[in-house]
Amino acid sequence: MSQYPPPPVQPPIDYAVPTLPTPPRRPTSVTVLSIIGIILGAMGVICTPLGLIQYFVDFGQPNPVIDAIKENKLAFAWTIGSNILTILLSVVLLAGSIGSLKLAGWARSAMLAYAAMSLLMMAIGTVIHIVILKPLMDEAYKQIPGAAGMASFIMIFTITIVVLSLTFLGSILYFYNTARVKDAFANPPQSVI
Repeated sequence: MSQYPPPPVQPPIDYAVPTLPTPPRRPTSVTVLSIIGIILGAMGVICTPLGLIQYFVDFGQPNPVIDAIKENKLAFAWTIGSNILTILLSVVLLAGSIGSLKLAGWARSAMLAYAAMSLLMMAIGTVIHIVILKPLMDEAYKQIPGAAGMASFIMIFTITIVVLSLTFLGSILYFYNTARVKDAFANPPQSVI
């Protein structure tokens, strides 16, 4: 035996019951689509007006494609009008995406309206491109040396953008109409992180 007394008995440590992780208050699909929407909306608001400058400012060097569009009244009207609509739709997307992060009730409607209007504009734009713009651009490309490769690149780039756009718009239409997302917008928590 030891001559020292045993250590005093320690009372048991009061461990708190661990809290279980709670499911996210905002559906992940809304978060992802909102972040993508903020990026695309901001780019549309900032970059689209810059693309319009070339139709109103003479930079001194001829551009056969821009000149051909300027000479065709319908092509010019569509180009300017569709760019103005793109700016407005970008504002709707930006506002709807920011509102979606807060689960604001109006934001779901804004996102669905953006997707529907963008699909409509894409359909009309495709017809106008095939019927009016493509023949104009094909003729203009003949005036540019080495433009055959550029025309192929533009076609591949355009198809890629269309596929990505359809994926984004389809995702908005699908996910924003699911029961979980509708419920999240109908009954938002007090503070959404």
